[in-house]
Amino acid sequence: MFQVALAAQLPVFGAEIDDRAPKDDGAKPPPEVGDSWHQSLDTAHCGLADPARLKELTNLQWRRDQTMAKSIVSADAANGSRGAVLIAGSAHVREDRGVARYLPEARRWQSA
Repeated sequence: MFQVALAAQLPVFGAEIDDRAPKDDGAKPPPEVGDSWHQSLDTAHCGLADPARLKELTNLQWRRDQTMAKSIVSADAANGSRGAVLIAGSAHVREDRGVARYLPEARRWQSA
């Protein structure tokens, strides 16, 4: 993936949430996004995760998607709108709840 980005002369950026950002500002994901993340995370933890912790994890994953979308739009703008490459896990590239959901419609890209 890095070779593809570098061969296309695209910049490589990180896209993690700033640790200094507020952990809980009261914002909540849209219900269908929150429900989808919640169910996936609950399943991944065999139904044994503490409900309060599961809520935190759900919000964290939702915020990560938003942060990655902002980063990829910024990276695209920084290189003259020639494109950008996002390297992320399969849950974050889902079109129904992942990064693509937070990209401007005109700037949604193919995922591989």
